[in-house]
Amino acid sequence: VLAKTVLWTDTFDGPVADDWTLADDGRETAGVAAGPWIGWTRTTRDEWVDAFHGDQRRTFTRASRGLMVVEGSPSRPRRGQRAWRADLISPSVPLAPGARCELAFDSHYRGGRGPAPLVFIRFDTGERRDLLSYRHLLPDPSDGRRRVVRRRERLRFQVPADAHAAVGTWRCPATATLRYWAIDNVEVSEPLPDLAPGTLPLVTVDTISDIQGTKGNRRLPAVISGLRALHRAEPARSDAHALVLNGDLVPFSSQHSWRALQEALNQVPYDGQVLATPGNHDFYGFAPQGTKRRFLEQRALIQGDDPQLAGFDDVWQEYVIDGTWPIIMVGSEHYNMIARRAGGPFVTFSRRQLDWLDARLGHWEARGVPVLLHSHQVLPNSVGGTYTTFSRRDYGPHEEEFVAILSAHRHLVLYTSHTHWPITSNDWAVQYRAGAVHPIPVVSTGAITTAYGPSGNTGESPLPGEHPSGVRTKIYDDRVRVAAWSFAAAEPRLLRRGAF
Repeated sequence: VLAKTVLWTDTFDGPVADDWTLADDGRETAGVAAGPWIGWTRTTRDEWVDAFHGDQRRTFTRASRGLMVVEGSPSRPRRGQRAWRADLISPSVPLAPGARCELAFDSHYRGGRGPAPLVFIRFDTGERRDLLSYRHLLPDPSDGRRRVVRRRERLRFQVPADAHAAVGTWRCPATATLRYWAIDNVEVSEPLPDLAPGTLPLVTVDTISDIQGTKGNRRLPAVISGLRALHRAEPARSDAHALVLNGDLVPFSSQHSWRALQEALNQVPYDGQVLATPGNHDFYGFAPQGTKRRFLEQRALIQGDDPQLAGFDDVWQEYVIDGTWPIIMVGSEHYNMIARRAGGPFVTFSRRQLDWLDARLGHWEARGVPVLLHSHQVLPNSVGGTYTTFSRRDYGPHEEEFVAILSAHRHLVLYTSHTHWPITSNDWAVQYRAGAVHPIPVVSTGAITTAYGPSGNTGESPLPGEHPSGVRTKIYDDRVRVAAWSFAAAEPRLLRRGAF
């Protein structure tokens, strides 16, 4: 899944590293900031948000615990003072001469006109190579500021034939218009070579979610038609493929809602195996045990009579494409809408389900096979929209153990839904690090029904227009690749490609 060889990384989560250097206007400061929040400061996201409220700082969900930040108001020059620059300089990273490498980091920036942040590397030969500048960013129409929102910057470079190491520099001009620049999760790697033209995936898997009634049912036939068109345009080596409906299939668990969904699915049948996971809306009802039973009954109708699925009598299940490529689906076993007032936590896992999940992940890991793991609910501060108040506690008391199980296995991709945020944002596919031993690749599946976007610092609101979207996953011999697609028009439109 991780299609690269990591040479060096720093997440700023541990003790302060002596081998990072701070410099103000080229003068080293022995790793100590010039004053409180002046220049580059090592902190945590919570400390930063508490010290400087608002202005979308909280939305930097790519940051795990520690991060580095230049905060504008303490650092900008006062009247009569000239602008200055703050440099953050990495330790020296050994490199192979002639190697093709990548410098990556998470970035969250708001600034104005004038000098802009710059990232460059300097090889041990003395050669400097500029890799990134924010000078050419277009100003945001809302406030005229340049911004980068929760972006994973990936900067490719070729090592000179006579070079054996390099250091990286993050240069932030402290100007009157700077709000902040925060970075985290710095990494130097040797990525896999690009796929050769014409390389076909072994298999493909489609994922959509959040259909939720009349609007979603109306769009569903066009979405499935779009997926079928992609099958014809992007064939795989195997004809076998699958579609996962990743939760919130209906708005409310009633016979009418499920019947309407079945009718929409039947209009344009998917040309492969259809699978389903439960979402919180699928358990909305006044009789909690009845909603679970109804979901399992309706899931059986959706999935058909494939013998692989016959032995699964609860919400979790596994389906293996071509006898090799596993899709694992997990979900809540109970939810009381009345007691929870239709809010979180939404997930109740039994010991049986968690132990089964751990065992199956271990089984496939021992065979070196990637797992496509589907769960409707989201991890807090992971993909787009998960910093909002509504999405902070989906898993409740089960969150810590769920994350521990996933991060103990390094061969999976987790697909989550629930937020309805468009999968056009920079954080639609991320590496989840909070509380994880190893980063967990997480992908947002968008929504078929109404899309949502940010409102204020911790809220969200519906977006105008049509935004039905979904995710296509391709499994190759040596990598897994994901792509986000829009189905708002007659022809599918590529939105994003995922790279971990």
